[in-house]
Amino acid sequence: MTNKVTIAQFVDGVKAIKRSTIISLAYRVDESGSRQKGGKKVLQKEVILTAFLNHDYQKKVQKRTEDPTFQAEAMKGKSRLENSSTILVSEKTGAPMLYATVEQSCNVQTTYFHEGREISKQDAIKADLFSPSYFEPKQTKGRGTVSEEEDFYLISPYIERVLWATIEGVKYELV
Repeated sequence: MTNKVTIAQFVDGVKAIKRSTIISLAYRVDESGSRQKGGKKVLQKEVILTAFLNHDYQKKVQKRTEDPTFQAEAMKGKSRLENSSTILVSEKTGAPMLYATVEQSCNVQTTYFHEGREISKQDAIKADLFSPSYFEPKQTKGRGTVSEEEDFYLISPYIERVLWATIEGVKYELV
């Protein structure tokens, strides 16, 4: 069964989650590594993945590097919703964002779109739709201190871009 929920209802439900929780979700966003044309990204992506809510970035880096002195830097352009580690708020727009950790072991499926039509990653590369920075080596988490084998990444899509999410066996479709 799928529950159709508004953004506000989704935020209220997710912000109440206080323990490590698996989430499956799909969202559609601009590809951050895309070239721009007229100030707009030319490549979008739809991502379906499994992630974790309520993983503390600083503690995760400290544990994986065995460095209890590691201090996370403040987030830029977003802040946590009061009393929540799962919802962020854009400082520019005030729009809510979902905050989750994606481990290397998590299943991630990405579909790219150009001008509203699906395009393979290989064809997008051939068409020069990715900016050169997309291909540059990325630093691991913890400002490069986490090993490649134990690396992870963080996502924070705007909730208005989330298509659906499944949390604790309940599927939510955002309307």
